[in-house]
Amino acid sequence: MLHGLSELQDNYEYSSHIFSDMECHSQLHGCYELIYTMEGYVKVTLQGKDEFLSQGELMLISPYCLHSFSVDMASKTWIGLFTADFVASFYQKHINSCFSKFTCDPQIEKMLNKYLFVDEIPEHYMLTSCLYMICSECEKNADEIKADILSTFKKDTLRYISNNICKDVTMKDMALEFGYEYHYLSALFNEAFGMNFKEFINIVRYNKACRALLDKNKDMVAICDECGFGSVRNLNRVFKKMSGITPREYRTQK
Repeated sequence: MLHGLSELQDNYEYSSHIFSDMECHSQLHGCYELIYTMEGYVKVTLQGKDEFLSQGELMLISPYCLHSFSVDMASKTWIGLFTADFVASFYQKHINSCFSKFTCDPQIEKMLNKYLFVDEIPEHYMLTSCLYMICSECEKNADEIKADILSTFKKDTLRYISNNICKDVTMKDMALEFGYEYHYLSALFNEAFGMNFKEFINIVRYNKACRALLDKNKDMVAICDECGFGSVRNLNRVFKKMSGITPREYRTQK
């Protein structure tokens, strides 16, 4: 199952997917990502730490947290992406936090299986209610990990790059924005992300392109401009390097 990203009203956006036999490499975005294991287990790597979610366990991944996941053939996991608009008060309260895996109260899990973890996108107010229910269970049952200085730097970096990805963003630009000396920022960036700036930019652009490709009416030139690739040739080159397939093949599969 795949629901395309849907604008419900104002800036509210939501999408949901069910995966089996799937490996998703490092990704980041400005949305919350909710993972719920329906069958088997899913391996989630969040901020460099591995967690294994067994059946009935959830993880709520905060915006701009670097993560990846893998699901084997015998497992099934539901994943929802939603903007912070749905849970604005929760977002403001926990803006610099990440959370461990958790479970819900059985009665709440039963309700979520009926209204949220389903084939159809719920009606807006029902969806919002379910997402706040998730946030409440997360507050009660998950371990909250407050961001240290390096984690805060990661989030600020991800937010800045995501907001400027359609431009020819450079580390020099970022150094000016943050008020850091260039060589200090370069060293801090490598310590935080374990890769060079260009590799990281390609990851951000690739993930943005994956979401843009869900809109079947959007042509490759528009996606190229929106994601800052500069040319369709560069979009194809980076996308195939990251995923092993072309953007058109990816769109066909979805």
